[in-house]
Amino acid sequence: MRLRKTSYFTLLSLIMIISVFSQTFLVANIQGVSNGEITNQLTTNNNNIKKVGQYDTGGEVVGVAFYNNYVFLADQVKGLVILDITNPSNPTYVNEYQADGESVYDVKIIADMAFIAHGRAGLKILDITNPLSIIELGSLSDSGIAWKVLIVSDLVYLVDRINGIEIIDITDIGNPQKIGTYDGQPFDIYVREDIAFVAAGANKGLEIVDISDPTSPRKISEVKAEFEDTVSVAVRNDLAYIANKENGIKVVNIKGLRRPKIVANYSNLENGKTWNIWINDSFAYLANEIDGIEIVDITNFDNIKSVGKFQDEGEGKAFNVIAKDDLIFSAEFDEGLKIYSWKTTAPLPMEYDYVRIDSRSFNFNHSVGPFGADAYLGDETLAINMSLFLDIGLMSPITVTVDAPTKVNAGDNVNLKLGISGENSRFWGRFEGTVKLITPLGETEIFTLTELGIPEQVDFAAFKTFIGENLTEITNLNPVRLFNITFLNYTVSVLLTPFFNVTGTATINAGIFDNITHYDLDWTTDGEEIIIPIQIPEEVEDFYAIPLDEFQFEVDELKLDLDNIRLDVLLYDLIPLYSLELNMSSFNISSPTMESRKSWLYPNQPNNNTLLFLDGIYPLGNFIIMVYFTGGVNLPPWSIILLTLGLIIAMALPWILIFTSSRQRRTEPVPEPTEVITEEE
Repeated sequence: MRLRKTSYFTLLSLIMIISVFSQTFLVANIQGVSNGEITNQLTTNNNNIKKVGQYDTGGEVVGVAFYNNYVFLADQVKGLVILDITNPSNPTYVNEYQADGESVYDVKIIADMAFIAHGRAGLKILDITNPLSIIELGSLSDSGIAWKVLIVSDLVYLVDRINGIEIIDITDIGNPQKIGTYDGQPFDIYVREDIAFVAAGANKGLEIVDISDPTSPRKISEVKAEFEDTVSVAVRNDLAYIANKENGIKVVNIKGLRRPKIVANYSNLENGKTWNIWINDSFAYLANEIDGIEIVDITNFDNIKSVGKFQDEGEGKAFNVIAKDDLIFSAEFDEGLKIYSWKTTAPLPMEYDYVRIDSRSFNFNHSVGPFGADAYLGDETLAINMSLFLDIGLMSPITVTVDAPTKVNAGDNVNLKLGISGENSRFWGRFEGTVKLITPLGETEIFTLTELGIPEQVDFAAFKTFIGENLTEITNLNPVRLFNITFLNYTVSVLLTPFFNVTGTATINAGIFDNITHYDLDWTTDGEEIIIPIQIPEEVEDFYAIPLDEFQFEVDELKLDLDNIRLDVLLYDLIPLYSLELNMSSFNISSPTMESRKSWLYPNQPNNNTLLFLDGIYPLGNFIIMVYFTGGVNLPPWSIILLTLGLIIAMALPWILIFTSSRQRRTEPVPEPTEVITEEE
């Protein structure tokens, strides 16, 4: 009986496990969860952003504001600088303003007025109706250092690095009056209704201040950030985002103003410091000093995703950043103002994780030649006489990756992430020929390259990738033993070491069209990903096919130059006898299959050292992205509750049956034993 109960229990347990897993699997599929590789973040050197313009003020730009077709720059050296950006690719100077040679650290624009934090000159209010003729309307200074400025209705909140937060009444623009002060050494402030959120500086963190009475601000709570400098703050919904320089950003839950709590951290820094955070809708724009700018999706505060970044060849110092439409303006210290834009357009909020849906490889292989090369290297006493027949080419495997949200259905607006990588690029040479060595001891016989053990195909130069703008790469081939021969009882070895320069520009281009919008795509660095907002039509079923058209390399004067060749002649592989360095001018090159090398060399190449020259458009092939729909719909809360109850009942029912059965057996009366009388009795 005990065995039967055990078997019964095991069977019921197995049924419960299968039931739970099958229902869980059903829920997962309805929610659109994919079994692919989850890819939340972009690659480390992702751009997704391109630089479209720049203006160097000759000073140190630390702040920027936008108004109409003008940008206003806060410059520590030049003061307030005004630029016309009607053409963002070519900003032009308009005017500037500076009082007593003092620094300007921040500027805000309200209507036709500019409010500037003018360092030791305090607050300045300017009429900018005509940017060519700036008029000072009012000012206020009390021997502090005006650092940041914020305008809310008729009040100005002036962040002063010495005097704290100064609250100024500007009802009379021409006569601003300070009505309240909040002590400290803050860096930034954000005001919402009657509450101020203060980036309080070194070791202070975030302070929450009641400003319902502006004449008497009162701190009601704080979040400490020990050993960190809190320098910027922005607020979205019930969350405050604070910038902490080397430590990136922290997310603070401020729903309970008296009990704020840090709920998330984010940092994608390499060597920079986050000096400023600016929020627009679902995106936070970060100024990360020498790491450039970064844009992150903060739709889910506990799963912040990087959607774009730009580091301008390791130069610049991004201290402040704002955005307007598809343009991004960055104050970059001694690099001036830099203007960026999305490579397509601003991405959609990323509500789901991303999964890899495709990865495709293309092999770019292009050769030039063949051509002949005859050379006599050396002098009358020691030389190498070579006759070669060369074919030189470039090979670069290109990998395309496509990531999509884990939930995609017809009619959705989604982001696709397209990545490009081209690792292990190499220049190769295929050649035949003969070699003869001339030494003081006499001449050798003529050897073919095959007899000397030299392979018919050799990699001239191998490097990570040739995808990029303004490529400059110096590389060399490991020493090649031309031959090792015994001659008149002497063993002579000849080693050849070539050194190459790779220069030029090679980018990958394509176009993509979702039946509504056409985007031109341009990958300029290896490993780069571009985010593309896609509208999936309502009428399609099961999947949506999106072709990449004009998928191609655009190559601009990509050259493989032979910088020099070093020949080392060794006796017994140890004793150096002779060393010679030479360049391509030592070769007498002919082209039996072409009238002139001009057909494949750069026409104005001054030196005869270019082995390979590519310039033009080179197609890579066809690529169609297949986005398969996950199916199902998002479950409403009531259905999730019912499903949960169903799981509980399914798990509990077998136990209830076992318990009831056992209880019934225990309550049944036990029959009394009957007396058995045998015949003998």
